[in-house]
Amino acid sequence: MSHNQDDVTATASGRPLVQLVAIGKSYPGVRALSDVSLDFRAGEIHSIVGENGAGKSTLVSMLAGLAQPDTGEILVDGQRVRFRNPRAARNGGVSFVPQEAEGVPAFSVGRSLMLGREGRWINRSRLSAAERALVTDALQRMGVTDLDGNTPISELSVAEVRLCQIAGTLVDPGRLIMLDEPTAVLADADAELLLDRLERLREEGKSILYVSHRLSEVMRISDRITVLRDGCAVGTFARGEIDRAGLLALMARKQGETQTTETTAAPAPVVSGTPRMRVTGFSRGRAFQDVSFDVYPGQVVGIAGIQGSGHGRLLEAIAGATPVDAGQLEVDGAPIKPGALHHSLVAGIRLVPEERRQRGIVGPRSIRENVSLGYGSDAQSRFFRSPSAERKAASSAIAELDIRTPGAEVLVQNLSGGNQQKVVIARVLASRPKVMLLAEPTQGIDVRSKAEILRLLREAAREQGICVVLASSEFEELLDYTDVIHVMRTGRIVTSVQTDQTNYGALLEAAVP
Repeated sequence: MSHNQDDVTATASGRPLVQLVAIGKSYPGVRALSDVSLDFRAGEIHSIVGENGAGKSTLVSMLAGLAQPDTGEILVDGQRVRFRNPRAARNGGVSFVPQEAEGVPAFSVGRSLMLGREGRWINRSRLSAAERALVTDALQRMGVTDLDGNTPISELSVAEVRLCQIAGTLVDPGRLIMLDEPTAVLADADAELLLDRLERLREEGKSILYVSHRLSEVMRISDRITVLRDGCAVGTFARGEIDRAGLLALMARKQGETQTTETTAAPAPVVSGTPRMRVTGFSRGRAFQDVSFDVYPGQVVGIAGIQGSGHGRLLEAIAGATPVDAGQLEVDGAPIKPGALHHSLVAGIRLVPEERRQRGIVGPRSIRENVSLGYGSDAQSRFFRSPSAERKAASSAIAELDIRTPGAEVLVQNLSGGNQQKVVIARVLASRPKVMLLAEPTQGIDVRSKAEILRLLREAAREQGICVVLASSEFEELLDYTDVIHVMRTGRIVTSVQTDQTNYGALLEAAVP
């Protein structure tokens, strides 16, 4: 029996195509999923919503063959299966479109769609007749009529790459199509086109698992919606059974479930005179638009946002790591050339990036070497290093930041995530910054280390007059450790508020599209 015939039978009988039964998954120090049971049926769009860290990505990874459950089982047509890798998942009828809209620039559209689906012998320069027929059919079903299989991926827009990614799931007769934040990188018109195509696929009998922070889209296209919170499924609702306010209430952690452990704040700095840093009209494509805010000496400012809001990309642009289309930047009243890394460094702006292991540390090097790396370190001057100054800086950092290590010569890659982040912060502080920009500074760190790091940042702001800007999806942490919070949604600041005049629910309501 073909997959399409199976789908019709499943629809008629109401039998789920794919089921998760009592799934549990843990990582060191984190319970990602706990006893989650869900099912996905033919001819429906089943959406999964929840805050960052709720377990959505872990759940999708299980079905995509990227991770294995610790407990529970996955059933396809009532039969237990184990997806040991993505190929096994695809052979089981499960297709996955990841959050990143990416292709292989050196490949054509057709070869990119066939990637992982080829036979033993392939010609990378051209498609076979059979491959060309599959690619053409998949593109037409997604409404991509102005491209052919020979078009280079490098010539496509972001929207076209995304549509081609989804078309790739139709090359195989997949039965469950999973999409993780598919419209996060798309303009409104392109997002509308994608949602229309998904509704057509539902009419063809496909089962679609849709993960998104955009509740307006979820409410519009979903037949069922499941809410995850702290790794647990807290409710599944059919169309019309719950409204936006109800979803937000279920997504939010209950009062008292905050993850930080210390909230007593030093007095907020007096805000007067010239701001230490002024950002005016910063814009870059669809990433963020017309963003303006001020930061004063000693102030801790939060930029709250969920996935796709643009808060992390904004900090990279302020730091000069990426260009901007428009905007002005000032430090202590002096203009700084936007998008120019050297100019930002000279002005005293430092970035702690979100990708700590890739961009924040040099893993195979010691704590001593890492602390003294980078612009402005007293242990380095143009072409020379001072080992004695490096040892002094590392010893001071280990003591002041409580870096848990046997000594300064330990390789940073052998430290825990929390201690690695402390090393990054130590390096930035050693360069005497005026402004510290931190993107998701506590991501992947245990609860105790989170509180320690946030407390250290606040103390640095108060005692040294440094401006600290935290871009984070952890709203509880921003409520505990900042003075002002700007909320970003789909690339724009939609509200700004004194931290002591807002609450978790208000931030979540403002941040979710």
